[in-house]
Amino acid sequence: MNQSQGHFYDFGGTIISNNNFFERISNFFMSIWADGMGGYAKGRSVLSLLISILLSFLLINIINVWPKIYKNNLFKVLFISIMIYSLWIFFFQNIIYKSRHVLPLVLFLIPVMILSVFQFKQFNKSLRTILLSLFLIIQSILTIILTIQHKEEPSAIFQVKEFVTENSNNKTIVSIPLINFYLKSHGINSTFIDIDDKNFQNKIELNNNHENIILIGEFLNIIDNKNEYLKSDTSFYHNPFVNKMWSEITVYSLSEKK
Repeated sequence: MNQSQGHFYDFGGTIISNNNFFERISNFFMSIWADGMGGYAKGRSVLSLLISILLSFLLINIINVWPKIYKNNLFKVLFISIMIYSLWIFFFQNIIYKSRHVLPLVLFLIPVMILSVFQFKQFNKSLRTILLSLFLIIQSILTIILTIQHKEEPSAIFQVKEFVTENSNNKTIVSIPLINFYLKSHGINSTFIDIDDKNFQNKIELNNNHENIILIGEFLNIIDNKNEYLKSDTSFYHNPFVNKMWSEITVYSLSEKK
């Protein structure tokens, strides 16, 4: 019960805890286009540009043959189910940071795109083979690259954990509750201060007991007495197209001015 309540009202990234409608819409479509289908987004490689050209062509083709496809009763049931599922993830799942929720939509779209190619009369057999082979080959190359990065390049939060492990002796760690929980669960024994990530107007003031502080995240603005401390910063990064969650994290080391 507590987990369900937390998901819907606190940490689950639903419309209740994150109600920026425009952000949800843009991330919903970007998750399908870039994360699910491999389409181009800012910072991606030339490969994704090639995929985007093919994707655009295939998606436009779906519109052309839609009346034919939609006559099938089984397809109608699948389409309605997908629409219901889309509403569910849009309102009640974390579509801003967790692209995995759009996977059923991708599994629906890819067969429909392939089917549309065979339904379009202007395509001869050779053209169909070339289009689908190109799409498959480029997607496979992109998938292999992302898989290698996922395997060999640690996530930003893992890098932060390693940094904190090496530098956390007698230090106070200040961050949002979810990051603090992650560090505690990995055996970091420090004094933790939770930032109110629902209301950044709630400022905190560090006292004399907090001489050496590790601040995780861009939260300097909520520390009232930050000018009393010397600051140095380190940034940790991983490819957001491997994992959108916390893909770039800045860590500030604060020490009291003498």
